[in-house]
Amino acid sequence: MASNFYFLNHTSLVIQNDNDFLLLDPWLSGSLSFDGWEAHPPSFLNEDVLLAFINSKKSNIGVVISHGHDDHCDDEFLKKINNETQVFFPNYISKGALRRITQNGLNNVTELSVLKQYVFGSFTLSSYIFEDYSLDDAVITIKTNEYFLIHANDNSIPFSQEFIEYVISNSKGLKVYLASQTGIANGFPYCYPQFFNNDNVEESMNFAKQKITTSVQIAIDNAKKLRANFFISYAAYTLSMPLLKKFNGVFSQFLPTPKNLKNLDLNWGNIDLLDFKPGDTLNPKDLNITHPFWTESVDFEDICDEIKALRLKELNKFDKNIQDKAGIFIKNFTVKNLEKYISNYLENFVIYLNKSNNKFKLSGCIIELAIENRFTISLNLNDDKVSINESIKVNKRITISETASWLLVSGIWNFESLYIGHHGVFHRFPETKYNEILMNQLQIFGYVYQKRMVPDELKL
Repeated sequence: MASNFYFLNHTSLVIQNDNDFLLLDPWLSGSLSFDGWEAHPPSFLNEDVLLAFINSKKSNIGVVISHGHDDHCDDEFLKKINNETQVFFPNYISKGALRRITQNGLNNVTELSVLKQYVFGSFTLSSYIFEDYSLDDAVITIKTNEYFLIHANDNSIPFSQEFIEYVISNSKGLKVYLASQTGIANGFPYCYPQFFNNDNVEESMNFAKQKITTSVQIAIDNAKKLRANFFISYAAYTLSMPLLKKFNGVFSQFLPTPKNLKNLDLNWGNIDLLDFKPGDTLNPKDLNITHPFWTESVDFEDICDEIKALRLKELNKFDKNIQDKAGIFIKNFTVKNLEKYISNYLENFVIYLNKSNNKFKLSGCIIELAIENRFTISLNLNDDKVSINESIKVNKRITISETASWLLVSGIWNFESLYIGHHGVFHRFPETKYNEILMNQLQIFGYVYQKRMVPDELKL
């Protein structure tokens, strides 16, 4: 009986157990995530080939989507899948991401309730949401009679005792694999000049590596508590085009290959870090890993460097695409109009906070949106006052271009494009205080605004 893990890219794997298949977190269309990320490297399997395989319905294949971020939920790919395809998605309180899936025409969706088991062919699936960390991200577990795979994706947090006990009790006698994120998936420190800048790239890179080391060690410690045998590094195989432009290719995000992870100061204990990378095939029964021909004589890291060189040549096209999207607004509206729309954005943020009963958590917070070479607008959450071009001591300053501003207020982008997609520049005051609640609320509100609050005249 055939049993394989096919590593497509980033967090996307195809899991095969004889004639049963699961496609995990597809990001295959080549579309940008957060309006700035490229899959790095792109999937070795052509999108159309995989679509043809799925849509032929000759095999029992399901799609697992862990959460609604672009790099896990590829709309351009999903809308081409046969609408009868079985999709598994965690049962989140908020149904926004579920609606995103169904709006792509996929109607056969099973919501995975926490720690409830669902059988699909020879697979048994379950999910777990760490509610103290996030209400819209989840770990997925996949069990066969040979192994137990923990598809942790972006959950680089200490796992709860409840989840640990569930895995241990359900994985007895099986090989246990933990696949976990091994990189940075937001704008810190890359978009914070107080911590990361052009003046000392090497020092800045070391700072980022320290953060990555801390995060990966948490994942390793999770593996130990879960009594996992093997660790798969993934969920950070991305290349940020805005960062590539900013640093002119001198710096890009940490590439989380096993080779690079071994250069970090990590305590692996008895956990076996598998040499399993995008393009590889792993047999989970005998641990045989087959590497593709392009990494037989050339290091995987060198392949990725060559791909990065190609992306550098595409930066002008990347910029033009952004300018073209914003051009219609810059042509037909004035800077004064933009002031009004940014003010409206912040005023709606206050309305959202009040409705969600989260405003009290941000008492005393003052935010400033600085539009490069144009104006500044601040929001004082003590009195809900929005001010233009006033000199105010703020807790958080977010600097964006006029182009990015129009894309934000028109809903073409959302706040995550600025923070996770690296299109914004962030300062915090004092610099030692991480405004975690504020950033989380701004990211959630970004989706609310994009779906419900964009002014009609800005909708394309």
